[in-house]
Amino acid sequence: MLQLDPTAAIAPSADLVAWSRLGALYDPAHLKQALEDDRSLFELNALVRPTDDLGLYLAGASDWPPYERHRKWLEDNDSFRRDVLDRLAESGPLTSRDIPDTCVASWGSTGWTNNRNVTQMLEFLSMRGEVAIAGRVGRERIWHLAEH
Repeated sequence: MLQLDPTAAIAPSADLVAWSRLGALYDPAHLKQALEDDRSLFELNALVRPTDDLGLYLAGASDWPPYERHRKWLEDNDSFRRDVLDRLAESGPLTSRDIPDTCVASWGSTGWTNNRNVTQMLEFLSMRGEVAIAGRVGRERIWHLAEH
């Protein structure tokens, strides 16, 4: 696994780790190709993982989320969840900015995710195996239905 960190003082963390292990043999284009074209790797929860391990994560996806607060927010926003999935089905892949916020109950947080309803919904849906990161434009994630 490679950790993805949006901070890139010198280079993205995944590239630094891969380069430190492989040296001059490593080219950042290889990671992008493995994630976006070959699909031999996938991104989940800020980690790059081998696609061969996907079944391990999908096995528990239907039980997600484990926390009552997350379950309640998803239940309260089921129409929003359906809106996001419908939008991706019609127009995906999309960035979070391209998806309208039709949230009923805003995600409340004192930290990074306060009122970032679309991003929070996409994160939750990815943990449930319903959507996936299809690629990136710079640091911004591009989302699509997981079946694509």
